[in-house]
Amino acid sequence: MKIKLVALSLFISGAGTKLFQSQLGNSTQIMTLPSYPLLYFYPHWKDWKKKYKKISVSKAYSLIIKHHRSVIDSRKIPGFNGLNNLGKKKDKSIKVSEKKFKKYFFEYLKEKKVDSKNVLIAIHYAFHKSRKENFKKIKYILFHVHNFEYYKKFLLSDFPDSKLILITRNPLENFWRRAYTNNEIEKNRYDYS
Repeated sequence: MKIKLVALSLFISGAGTKLFQSQLGNSTQIMTLPSYPLLYFYPHWKDWKKKYKKISVSKAYSLIIKHHRSVIDSRKIPGFNGLNNLGKKKDKSIKVSEKKFKKYFFEYLKEKKVDSKNVLIAIHYAFHKSRKENFKKIKYILFHVHNFEYYKKFLLSDFPDSKLILITRNPLENFWRRAYTNNEIEKNRYDYS
């Protein structure tokens, strides 16, 4: 499976990246995770590499489920992602079978190097296989990195040929909202995303 990565980021909160992502995510050529449950994937990976000598497939899986459980159940992400109150009655969320997700995560990484790039692809692969998506037309991962700094610092080394879609809207109006969001969400979500 040869896939190119396209990253989605923003300059200031309120730019409409989730709406834009959901529109692009309807394409049969793109696989994406709703919203940004992997926002802290790369900082976590950096911490995990320091903490553990070798990260096996099993260890990578358990760390993803512990720190990024919202990948399989969108109710498990605190904050403002809007995916824990979907539907007319605001009681729906996005969920995939943990058993299937695990199966496909291990399937993708079988005989592959366990590194940040392959684990990131495995997460997307497992999520979409668990939802019975057709992979024949998939050409791209649309990864909502959300933070330009993480794109520059981490993603470019894993995906040097990646493209970036950078969005901004009303930067002055949203400046203080962004300052609040960074301050509050960073301290509350980094270890619990």
